[in-house]
Amino acid sequence: MLQDEVYPLIQQKLVSRQQPLAILAKYFSARD
Repeated sequence: MLQDEVYPLIQQKLVSRQQPLAILAKYFSARD
């Protein structure tokens, strides 16, 4: 039960942490 609440939070943090990396990747690929 606790896992059902914790897992989405962890997933959300992972996604929000990957977002800047995705933006950087787009920026660098657009520069090439």
